[in-house]
Amino acid sequence: MSARMPYTAGWRVPYSVRAVETNGRSIANPFDAGPYARLQQAIGLLRRGTLRRDQWTERRRAVIVAAIAWVPLVVLSAIQGLAIGETASQSLLFDFGVYSRYLIAIPLLLLGERLLLARLSTILGTFANSGFLRQVDERRFDELLASTRRLLSHPAAEIGIVAIAYVTTIAINGTQYRSDIANWTNTTSDGMGALSLAGYWRAFVSQPLYLICIGAWLWRAIVWGRLLWSVARFDLVLVPAHPDLTAGLLFMSRSVPAFAPFALAVGAGVAGGIAEAVFYHGRHTSDFYATVLLIVGIVIATAVFPLLPLIRPIRLAAFRASIEYGELASRLGRRFDERWVRDRRSVTKDALAAPDFSATTDLYSITANALHIRLIPVDFRSVLTLVICTLLPFVPIVIAVLPISTLMHYGAKLLL
Repeated sequence: MSARMPYTAGWRVPYSVRAVETNGRSIANPFDAGPYARLQQAIGLLRRGTLRRDQWTERRRAVIVAAIAWVPLVVLSAIQGLAIGETASQSLLFDFGVYSRYLIAIPLLLLGERLLLARLSTILGTFANSGFLRQVDERRFDELLASTRRLLSHPAAEIGIVAIAYVTTIAINGTQYRSDIANWTNTTSDGMGALSLAGYWRAFVSQPLYLICIGAWLWRAIVWGRLLWSVARFDLVLVPAHPDLTAGLLFMSRSVPAFAPFALAVGAGVAGGIAEAVFYHGRHTSDFYATVLLIVGIVIATAVFPLLPLIRPIRLAAFRASIEYGELASRLGRRFDERWVRDRRSVTKDALAAPDFSATTDLYSITANALHIRLIPVDFRSVLTLVICTLLPFVPIVIAVLPISTLMHYGAKLLL
């Protein structure tokens, strides 16, 4: 390994430093970028000429976007008398899905970007500074970071996310709000599907905004996976005997819990629709078990799939370890056997103090780490965090439908 100029601390604070220095070259922080950065600068959601953000900027942006999605719905539905209709299911202000998607999910997705992007940048900084790269791959790695940054905010990606958001809105509109049932999105219930003013705003602004926010997270996950796929093709310097049992790459799994805001937001968006069906249309919660499991699977896949390319270098390290560490352990074991087992006369009162025993034990412990490598650099607790965050929005629904006697029974079991 050659001496390499260390990456600056800007990796750990991606919104305060836009570039890092490596071998005299300025390399843009790849995750200090993202879809619609230029648009957000143009309308004042981000500072002009920079992608740097602070907590005030993040909160202001979340409030503004949520207000754009929700406030006009209330105003337009009130104009047509649909804010509070004849029944709860016909009233916008009693629609759980509107609150969960536009007042909970959108702010979570926007505020959570700071956690995700900072975490990914920190992981890349750790990778660059920890000796995993050989000198021949250093320039390739820098070029990969630059291409990742360009790809994150590529105009084609931005247009694609918007197009998919509108196509999805049109495709699922009939399943969320049926045109043959009176609700706040329709002015009639004769099956003709005449949209109300609020219905138009939801179809052309609110729902696409919500889906665009989700799409931006999914696009970052795809780009993150593409970056790791490229990194996995490098000739990495791994340590098969590393105590993390993944040849030193387990720190990469710290990206998984950074998707917790995404998990909460997606869970909340789906939970709102399920609550609508359960409380207003008489559906049973058991009808949605498959849906909930599917959502959990999608969230886990979004966070974990980008890490799967790392199986390749870990597998190669495991193969090398099985040969090299196994051979080393066999040689030492033979010498230990010849000295202490076959020649029993050499065992004296001071034998337990001999360094051979501790040296053999230490080597076998190291070899055990090398021979028990886990191919997937993901720890169970990170995945469990995502599962809990995804399921958390469904808890109020379960509590609401359970009988009081059942709740008291479970409460007593927890307390006693």
